[in-house]
Amino acid sequence: MAKDKHPTEKVGRNPKIHQNAETADKPARLKHAKPEAKNATKPNKKSPVNSLKSYPALAWAKFNGLSRNVKLASILTVILLLVGIFAFALSTDSSSNNEFANEDHVEIDDSAPRMGIAVTLQQGTLETKDEDGNWVDAPDDFQPEEGDALRTVGATSRSVLTFDDGSALRLDANSEVELISLNNERIVIRHLEGYTYSRVIPSDNRAYIVESKDAQYEAQGTAFKTSSSGDEQAVEVYQSKVHETSLNKIPEEGEKLTVKSLAEPSKDGTIQKLDVEEVKQDQFMLWNKNLDEQDDNFKNDLGFLKDFDAPDINITSHKDGETVLLDSNAQQGTIEFKGNTEKGSTLTVQSKSKGGSSPESVSVGANGDFTTPVLSAPLGSSVFEFVSKDRAGNKTTKNIRINFQRKSAPVSGSGSIVLEAEYNSVDDKIEATWAVTGGLEAEDGFKFVYNKSGNPTYGSDSSQLINTMSASITNPKSGESYYIRVCIYNSSDNECANYSNQIEVKIP
Repeated sequence: MAKDKHPTEKVGRNPKIHQNAETADKPARLKHAKPEAKNATKPNKKSPVNSLKSYPALAWAKFNGLSRNVKLASILTVILLLVGIFAFALSTDSSSNNEFANEDHVEIDDSAPRMGIAVTLQQGTLETKDEDGNWVDAPDDFQPEEGDALRTVGATSRSVLTFDDGSALRLDANSEVELISLNNERIVIRHLEGYTYSRVIPSDNRAYIVESKDAQYEAQGTAFKTSSSGDEQAVEVYQSKVHETSLNKIPEEGEKLTVKSLAEPSKDGTIQKLDVEEVKQDQFMLWNKNLDEQDDNFKNDLGFLKDFDAPDINITSHKDGETVLLDSNAQQGTIEFKGNTEKGSTLTVQSKSKGGSSPESVSVGANGDFTTPVLSAPLGSSVFEFVSKDRAGNKTTKNIRINFQRKSAPVSGSGSIVLEAEYNSVDDKIEATWAVTGGLEAEDGFKFVYNKSGNPTYGSDSSQLINTMSASITNPKSGESYYIRVCIYNSSDNECANYSNQIEVKIP
């Protein structure tokens, strides 16, 4: 039988010649070996398996050979490395979750139908983004959809977006939003800039959320205004309440929650009462109040916006401009006022002409009537300031001027002074004459007093000492009214008594 060629010879290569008997025998032994043994791998020192098994032992042996200080340093290095890796993982997760407050996902049915929304009022310029992400003017028939971005441009631009259920999202001037979700179960508005006002129809089956960079406001009723700017992220609640989920705080009607304020960091996370007087100066909120009052869905539930009417203050005793006569030796004036204001209001009064004075509380009765404590003020013209604030915070301020005069020494006779006055257009002056009845005598003369507010009084207003029965005011100001009186002057105490009637002369 012919001898079979070596496999290498079959392909034209010479077989490798083994130089010793041991290696020469190997082909014969392999030839008779079991088939599975041909592919078996014999472990040796260079085998990867053996190397992996030996690494921990070798590393441990090398570690044991180190000095104690080197061992401690090595352990500390490993610990710091692990802590750094863990911190990096946490910060990465935190930054991704905090980019917007709604990243804590809520399981909703994404197949649920979408809520319809329409632009129902557009003042000024409203813009949206086109397919390339460029801002363009929204067309007249613009129908917003989920994913759309909108913004008002210009100081007089405002817009109203109305949902199918009657809820409304209103944008102030220079404000920007994105319609993140219009899912019937979960409406999400991303507020990027400016101010928005949400008027929400309550629903047990749908969440309504406005989010900004660091805040998420979920409606619970509700009417609320959100602020989103470089200086502040905040919510003002005007009806019911809102749940802010990043801080887990719930401001209620008439309260403001400041989530983050760069201008006043101390306000971060704080809830404060709204000041109705400040809200009344907010043109955006006055605009929303007017729209709510015209909407059948909201006009009977205005919440904090319901009462913007300030309380009345009626002073029944004494009258503004009244002169109060005091004893001839009095060093100051004293007075007690009576009147009424809105029931349930708080009332204060302050003697503004008295140095170092402060407001004094006045008790208001169940029907609104009040009597002040006895108040003091300097002699002459003094002003008293009344401030009434109702339960909603609306405030009214009213000033009453009182002239305090000491009684003069008795004058001979009794009677009155009858004054007449008119404007002389030819000579451009006011001419006044008077007569004394009942035997009155003016040994030290008369004081001719006048002002432009009424009830002129010597010591407080302009005056002339006259020893005759006539006087004049030259070059009076056109369009002004001048109020004139005459009184009998007493030089011993520099006082005036027995005032005449008052004449008003209006200059054409």
